Amino acid sequence: MSEIVVYASFPNEVHSKAVNLDPSNWAWFPCIQISAENVRHFSSRPYAWLCYAIGVVVGAQGDLAVTSTQSYTPVDYLASSIPLDVLALYYHLDDEEKQRMFPIDPGFLHERITSSVLTARRAGFREDVLRRDGNLCVVSQAPGSYCDAAHLSAHAKGDKYIQVITQRRARSEAEHIANVDDLRNGLLLHNSIHRGLGKNVAFLVTPNFAMETSDKGQSDLQCVAHAFIDDPYSLGGPHVRSGTSVRICDDLTQWPPQILFDLVYASAVLVHFGTPRLREQFSANGFKDQLYPQGVGNATHAEYVASIEKGAQDDANTKSHNLARDERGAKREHRDELDVYDMIMFLPYINVGAERMLHTFKEAEERAEAAEQAASVEKVEKWRVQLE
Repeated sequence: MSEIVVYASFPNEVHSKAVNLDPSNWAWFPCIQISAENVRHFSSRPYAWLCYAIGVVVGAQGDLAVTSTQSYTPVDYLASSIPLDVLALYYHLDDEEKQRMFPIDPGFLHERITSSVLTARRAGFREDVLRRDGNLCVVSQAPGSYCDAAHLSAHAKGDKYIQVITQRRARSEAEHIANVDDLRNGLLLHNSIHRGLGKNVAFLVTPNFAMETSDKGQSDLQCVAHAFIDDPYSLGGPHVRSGTSVRICDDLTQWPPQILFDLVYASAVLVHFGTPRLREQFSANGFKDQLYPQGVGNATHAEYVASIEKGAQDDANTKSHNLARDERGAKREHRDELDVYDMIMFLPYINVGAERMLHTFKEAEERAEAAEQAASVEKVEKWRVQLE
């Protein structure tokens, strides 16, 4: 099956103050390689989706064309298919967008900690996210007990990272974020969705610079979850399909800004369809130095170590709490008579047959075991990331 290669133009050298716009300073590089069939998985208007995908990957808004020449005609974004003879597309930027350009960091996913309760500040973050999102996963509607308060920009990246990356990509000051535990950097997600965030799962917000919500028969702001792999559990269970709408809160001032969703989407596109040359360009021409002025692995090290130490104390406190709870449960089990609390808890089952009650209890036990297993996986993953 033939694949479409999308090219973007990169500068040979990037300075913090201004980019040299002379054509001799720019060269075309293959950035995305994807089959037309895969494009149709994400949108019924393939050119529009490809324009969005390459746009969020390079961090600038432009137009697609079938030629690399300066005099070009944009493709038909309303087309429902791409001709078989179109094997290469070129993403053109005007001078203003070339100045704004800031590609996706290939290390955007690195140092991601799956747990979201390591520090006191992060505990407050989880409470805020739970409150805003109604204690339900915004995608699968799973109860909060099965969910993580997920950071869109990984917590371990630190405050400085999210400050730089939002300022470089923002189109208004309202999109600037100074604190990695800002409520706007979070979503309540089923833990299976959180594990794939930015790798196998991303969120498409429309309208955006390349796509209209009306493409999907809607006229207002919409956010949908896209699965980049064929896994029935990537979005929280077989009942949740790719393209499912994300529940958006009423107060958009508390909702993540467009640029954070764009970064997560760009990361997933890079993982699945990005070329080695695209990854190289982030480091080769100075973009990495702007995001990691102290070098990769050093900028957030002190904050990261502090969070781990605090996390150990939090774990100890949690174990103490669980032990006390178990002791209270043991005392209740040895009582000869039912107290008022026991009777209230038993009321829903008075008219339920014994067989149905046993089935219900078995389901509850299986859910508890699944939750415990997921927690163990998360804990192992957390320490694995620390060792890296």
